[in-house]
Amino acid sequence: MLRNILFVMGMMGMANTVYAQNSVYIDQVGENLNVNIVQDGNGNEVGNSTTAVSLNGDDTTLDIDQVGDNNVLELTADGDDLNLTNNTSGSNNTLDVDVGGFSGADDVTITQNVTGGSNDVTVEVGGLAAGGNGADILLDIDGDSNVLNISENSTATTLDALLTDVDITGDSNTVDITHSGAGEHDTILEIIGSTNDVDISQSGINDTSIDVSTDGSNGTINITITD
Repeated sequence: MLRNILFVMGMMGMANTVYAQNSVYIDQVGENLNVNIVQDGNGNEVGNSTTAVSLNGDDTTLDIDQVGDNNVLELTADGDDLNLTNNTSGSNNTLDVDVGGFSGADDVTITQNVTGGSNDVTVEVGGLAAGGNGADILLDIDGDSNVLNISENSTATTLDALLTDVDITGDSNTVDITHSGAGEHDTILEIIGSTNDVDISQSGINDTSIDVSTDGSNGTINITITD
């Protein structure tokens, strides 16, 4: 079995050949890809709004670590058995992950840990046309001007195959979680502080679960479940 392994590391000040902005662009077609990316410094990019990292194939494992300010993650992936782990530390982070938007994706696990100010995180699994089967989305955001958007349109044979778990600690939260498709929805959300604005919409058919826990401050939570 052919297994592709890619390790990319960028660190500020190590050599004259390292630029102020670390940029990684990948266009991959094929199975069994293992990618480990470490970026340390300001202006890190793993893809961008005009040229996203594009992965197309099954059995993909990504581990992306970004340390510094103005981090960008722009990723599109199609294929089954995707495991993405993203750790971002710094200010002005923009993270956009789109999985299964074209050909669908089964058994997807996305884990993102974000620490720092002015976070903008968008995760979409299973485009409206493609869908998917089974998705775990785990987001942990610590600090400041949080903006979060999740759109998950996958299905599964059991509810425990779908998990969306978001933990946010401070500050200016804005959260928008949208599910769709033929049931088996799931949302667990915990927010501690501050200027919360949460909009959760889950749709039919049947099978839905919502668990919301919040501690302060200015509130406004809208939950809509339809069938």
